[in-house]
Amino acid sequence: MTPELYHFIALKNKSMRNLLIAMALLVCVPLTSTTAQRVLQLEKYGSAKVKKYFIGDELHFRLKGEKNYWYRDVIEDILADDGIIIFSKRAVKVDEIDAIRSYRVARIVQPIARNLLIFGTTWGLYAAAIAWPLGWSVGLLDIVVVTTSWATGLLARRIFRYRTFRLGKKRRLRLLSLDWHGAP
Repeated sequence: MTPELYHFIALKNKSMRNLLIAMALLVCVPLTSTTAQRVLQLEKYGSAKVKKYFIGDELHFRLKGEKNYWYRDVIEDILADDGIIIFSKRAVKVDEIDAIRSYRVARIVQPIARNLLIFGTTWGLYAAAIAWPLGWSVGLLDIVVVTTSWATGLLARRIFRYRTFRLGKKRRLRLLSLDWHGAP
């Protein structure tokens, strides 16, 4: 270890050390974050809520004229001026996209399905815990409650596993490029 480095580490004045670290960060950070942020934004007319897709995100989309075929690809680049999204296997104009699919279970369905699964499991465990010490068998009603609860919870997750956003009257796609070239 060099004497200068040892002297820097052993500085008794913490404010001087913090100042030197802050200056080093101010020099290094702008060098690493010079790229602009480009975003594909799904908007609903009249609503402030938006869903954003960044470079590197996977997008499930359907092109106009292809009603039964969905594409799944990773966004490599976004050309906001030309209205083109460059994927790993193709380039697509924003106007050619007909619908986007989001594979996130709906906020309302997820806790309901989870609670149905917990309810069914708890009912079955309590029914077995009560019946076993007394030498009884678990009743048909208990089996029906457990199976119905589990089937309903799993079916709800399966049915509502994705949401399709159709573009057109209510929703639109917008490409944004937050470049800082023209900033003074």
